[in-house]
Amino acid sequence: MAKQVVLFEIVLVQLVVVLLFSQLGINANSTKDMALIESVCQKTHDYQLCVSTLKSNPLSFKSDVKGLASIMLGIIQRKMYGIVPTIDQMGANSSDPPIRDCLKQVCSLEYRANIALIGDAMQVWKSGGKLVDALVYVQRALQNAEICENCFMKQFQRKSPITPINSNFVDLCYVAQGIMLIP
Repeated sequence: MAKQVVLFEIVLVQLVVVLLFSQLGINANSTKDMALIESVCQKTHDYQLCVSTLKSNPLSFKSDVKGLASIMLGIIQRKMYGIVPTIDQMGANSSDPPIRDCLKQVCSLEYRANIALIGDAMQVWKSGGKLVDALVYVQRALQNAEICENCFMKQFQRKSPITPINSNFVDLCYVAQGIMLIP
């Protein structure tokens, strides 16, 4: 019975979101809105990643360039809330102490710091602060991802078990920086 109630609540929330977006006039098929996303993404590190990521958020279709950068930073930050528990779980499951140490004592800490750094970048960006400050926060987060990866390269001469996560994070950060640099 409890599962049915939860399922009903999920369906109800989805319905409300769809109705809300339709009332706000958010239309994912608007060629004008899609043209802005495509134009912006052409100026970034990874066009396909940029387009697919922004299209995943319906607010992108009614945003200007500054709004698209904010959306990208928000998506990065939300992803990090999932990355940290993944790293922690991998560390807990590792039977190899040096690998466990890299995951728990380096990667987990660096990604926890990244949550704050991307949050700071978002705050500076949204408040109209200095562009260079927001870019520096994102750059520091990129350096933290590199520190995590380097822990494995230096100690084991191999990629980390979270290389795909690191790579996606790095690519998203470069995309965000590219959008932020558009005048």
